[in-house]
Amino acid sequence: MKISSVRVYHATKPFGIFFHSGQALRTGSESVILRVSYDNGISSYGESAPRVYVTGETLSSVSELIRNSFAPLLLHREIGNLEDVESILKELEGFCSKSSLKPCSSALGAVDIALLDGLGKLENKPAAAYLGPSLKSQAAYSISIPFLPAEEIHQLFHRFRPYAFSHLKVLVQEDPSWNVKRLDLIRSLFGEEADIRIEVNGKWTFEQAVAGMKELERYRISAVEQPLPAHDIEGLRRFREETGMRVIADE
Repeated sequence: MKISSVRVYHATKPFGIFFHSGQALRTGSESVILRVSYDNGISSYGESAPRVYVTGETLSSVSELIRNSFAPLLLHREIGNLEDVESILKELEGFCSKSSLKPCSSALGAVDIALLDGLGKLENKPAAAYLGPSLKSQAAYSISIPFLPAEEIHQLFHRFRPYAFSHLKVLVQEDPSWNVKRLDLIRSLFGEEADIRIEVNGKWTFEQAVAGMKELERYRISAVEQPLPAHDIEGLRRFREETGMRVIADE
């Protein structure tokens, strides 16, 4: 099948609970939706949620890149197997590199998902089938707990209590005592069985990160997300070696 049209949309939806993190205060979801249509009547979809503080991209930059640069390269391209998808993505990556169009990760991600969705519809498979074998039969529920007062955390707990979630991502700050009070409250509410990981958003120094984990180890933290600034890869390695804590890279 051949790509016949490429359309880009913006999707926004307000949150029921505002999400305040170390990077931003978000009052709703914002994403780019990519629709790719083919000459056999199939339409496929991709999505991207660009964030300036993660990849340097915005809704506008992703939309403009797809419309003005990617679309001409996608139109009339043949999609018949996974190799076709891989070839197109490599071509788009090469275009970005040669044109110095950086960053472009979020835009490429939207195209990636859309093309896999299209191939899946052609072959009557879920897009996930192209990503590797299924490792679990059920997905675990996970919720993120932003910077909220204690009273609102109580409300959040009762709101989500009926759901069978087992994993929590807890945003923390630079103040050790504040973090201890926060983790103490959350562990007391959600119980000892809940898997808790923390999100730092790159706000700690190396010394703060090591000391912070010593303060919080009593709460059985399973992993820490971006404890150090994004560029400090060596620091992340040292932190991992010194604390033994699993590190999730983000920024």
